[in-house]
Amino acid sequence: TDACPWGIGAILSRYGKPVEWMADTLHQCDLDRFGAALGDSAYTTLWEALCILTALRIWSSYLPQGLALRSDSLASLSALVRMDSPSPGINSLLREVALIEGSSGHSWVSLTHIPGISNAWADALSRLGAPAPKQVPPELQDVPRRAVPPRGSSFYSAS
Repeated sequence: TDACPWGIGAILSRYGKPVEWMADTLHQCDLDRFGAALGDSAYTTLWEALCILTALRIWSSYLPQGLALRSDSLASLSALVRMDSPSPGINSLLREVALIEGSSGHSWVSLTHIPGISNAWADALSRLGAPAPKQVPPELQDVPRRAVPPRGSSFYSAS
């Protein structure tokens, strides 16, 4: 997973091979919900957590087999491990994660921090809608794109 001040992106891989990817821009409803400003890097950790929640919503059917999350956001991963954050916005996203985990009866197999430089595919996906947009990486051109559910009020059930 990865996020930037303009969007989010993630790749689902099985046995090291990408099988689906998702990308979305940040919407006005996201900015309004968290009192954030588009393009402001102060909210990047919040968007990283939103990306993790969005990926989990999309690919939660894989939880029984076990999902291993890899992210370059140490702050988001740490919040997931503790299921707590000093940020009220991140805590609201963690409540959503807890509901998904609780309803499935399963949790993450592993949470792994990876260096940002090695997260190039997800980084590019998160920047598809940036002012200087990146392109879908060539390695993902033939991989199916998963639609992102709308993040209106129905996206959040714990708030």
